[in-house]
Amino acid sequence: MDVYHKVKLANFQYNRMAAQQRRLHYARFNSHINKGVISQVSATASVQNNTEWRESLKNGSTVRRDERDSIRTLGFTGEVITRFSGNWKASSGIEWYHDLVNSSRSNVLADGSQQALRGLYPDGSRMSALALYTVHQADWRHWQLTAGGRVNTFTINIGDNALGQVRQHTTALVGNTALQYKMNHNIRFVASLNSGFRAPNIDDLGTLGIVDFRFETPNYELGPERSRQGQLGLKWEQKQFITEIFVYRNRLSNLISRVRLDTQTMQGYPLYTKVNSGKAYIQGIESAFRWNPYRNLSLSGSFTWTRGDNISASEPMRRIPPAFGWLKLSYLPTSHNSVSLEWLAAGRQDRLAQGDRDDNRIPAGGTPGWSVLNLHAGWTKKRISVNLSALNLTHEDYRTHGSGVNGVGRSLWATIRYRF
Repeated sequence: MDVYHKVKLANFQYNRMAAQQRRLHYARFNSHINKGVISQVSATASVQNNTEWRESLKNGSTVRRDERDSIRTLGFTGEVITRFSGNWKASSGIEWYHDLVNSSRSNVLADGSQQALRGLYPDGSRMSALALYTVHQADWRHWQLTAGGRVNTFTINIGDNALGQVRQHTTALVGNTALQYKMNHNIRFVASLNSGFRAPNIDDLGTLGIVDFRFETPNYELGPERSRQGQLGLKWEQKQFITEIFVYRNRLSNLISRVRLDTQTMQGYPLYTKVNSGKAYIQGIESAFRWNPYRNLSLSGSFTWTRGDNISASEPMRRIPPAFGWLKLSYLPTSHNSVSLEWLAAGRQDRLAQGDRDDNRIPAGGTPGWSVLNLHAGWTKKRISVNLSALNLTHEDYRTHGSGVNGVGRSLWATIRYRF
């Protein structure tokens, strides 16, 4: 499968990515023991492997590039559910994961000979994550309080012949608190405060090579980024009408972001690295509703508005989506048949960071606004399900911000499923 924006915008004859392979094996134990305050115990052990192959050839070149990245992840989770009283319960547990990353790259010459190169990531890199947590929920009259804490520790070991050996160990304590007030059976107010922590991973610390529109070089001095978020919300639920609206603000510090290294280039691409860029914030509004005026008819929709600013760099944050919303009118004459008309719309996004302006997937000046009309119908009988869709009825030429690929034009889609 070719990466469309690479072939279209980056002078590639082909830039292919094979279907990712993922294998997951796990064993799970779960017991409802109900002894004392302990009501349930569960544990899961897992091993999974993810592998990705890529090959590319630039126009006018005779050197094909082959790349392979694989990740083996070992995991274990354990959880205990406790009930201290009828109004107080808790969930506590442990999580452990260990990643091993193997990465390779080679240039295949015209005569078939190969030149081995460093992969996109340092080969043999390892990362371990261990967390202990507890979350408690207490109910009292019209109030519900949820509060918890989590200790996270991360250890990364990277061995790079070209750039050196790195071992990074970070630990953090984060927490969350949410308070809900039930005014009556229909209306609830919600307020929450949360803290977050993200340690730099192997991708952050060790990437060396072409990524999208840039050439990225590692920064082994990266530190963790942290966040604090506050949220207020209202939920209103009646027999025929449900709606909710939330406002939030998330303040970020030591934010990990990509910055361009002046006018330097590598292999014809602008040179970037990741840095802890200081302070930033993201704030927004999220809302949704569903109305059932009649038994078989419903109208639903949602609206999202987001704004982000990198305070330290005095510019917008990268990849902030524009205002977006959808409406859907559905008719279900029976539980096995449905017809729906769907309208999707996004506003123009011209608040761009410098990284957005350098990104060839974003049009000059920003991504234009758009609206799309879709029609869907479904029918099910016994083991057979048939779904028909008429997409983009107005044949709108549109693009999701940052995707690099325009959406489909006017088209018909049919899916038939048979359950054995």
